[in-house]
Amino acid sequence: MRPPRTSPAVRRTPFLRAASRTAAIVPAAMLAFAMLLLAPAHAEETPPPPTADETAESRWETLRAHYFGDAEIVPGESLLALDAPGRALDAAVVPVAVRVLEPDADIRRLHLIVDQNPLPLAGIFTFEEEAKGWRMLETRIRLNEYTNVRAIAERADGSLAMVSRFVKASGGCSAPAMGDLDAAIARAGRMKLLIDEATRSARVETEGASPLIAERAADPIADPIASPVTDPVADAGAPLTMATIKISHPNNSGMQFDQISRHYIPAFFVERIGAEVDGRALLDIETNFSMSENPVVTLSFPKSSPAARTTLDVYALDSKGNRYESTAAFDAGS
Repeated sequence: MRPPRTSPAVRRTPFLRAASRTAAIVPAAMLAFAMLLLAPAHAEETPPPPTADETAESRWETLRAHYFGDAEIVPGESLLALDAPGRALDAAVVPVAVRVLEPDADIRRLHLIVDQNPLPLAGIFTFEEEAKGWRMLETRIRLNEYTNVRAIAERADGSLAMVSRFVKASGGCSAPAMGDLDAAIARAGRMKLLIDEATRSARVETEGASPLIAERAADPIADPIASPVTDPVADAGAPLTMATIKISHPNNSGMQFDQISRHYIPAFFVERIGAEVDGRALLDIETNFSMSENPVVTLSFPKSSPAARTTLDVYALDSKGNRYESTAAFDAGS
């Protein structure tokens, strides 16, 4: 697959990898100190960690200046909707969804930022030509403490627009793995690709359904003030394809403590995900351990295409240099 384009409006952060690998050998309380030790060589590549006396507004101004420089960021409520629980059921698995409200919006890139996380830039999602007109992106993230979660859209002309939501959850970056760690490492890289799976069943529990829909079905009163989430394929307008990428991977943050060995579990996480349709680029993702264990990404995009779609190809790269690949077939008409 060809490398993604680089956005002129945003500063890339290669130091995130160095900082996160440092987290493999230090407890959460020492993460800020470890980042400071490495900072002189990478002063322009990583934002300073949050401080106890920092306000939400000043924290965002720090991150904004670091990631976007002097670029103007306008309110994006007419362009996007960010769906997330007001109080998450599990800080290590917080579902978020970004919906495009303006039908003709040409959003080429989406930046997902979690203000109070050790690595605030949870993901950069680049939408290629095959994804043009995409309607919804869904994933699951970790939250280290109560925080604002922000989605910043970058349009084709380079302009930026932002929506945000405050989410109450804490401890997600240091929470222990959901199952046996050795088994999780052995399974690392196994993938399941689902195409339009959520639209073939009326049951929201089916694999591939919106994580927010599933969470609210499980606990409909968990967040009564949250924005409603609907299956985008059922919305009025052009028919959409829903492609879900599920990757088995522990996505260890380096901040999790092994109660048996009495050591911190080394950082080991997915750094990049790429998807193509019949050799045509669809989606590129740069991420880190701010994405949850066993990463899941769902993209809803128009069914119509200049060429018939037959195959979805996905690859993932992790912090140890492993490459994983998987393929799924489109049904006729997808």
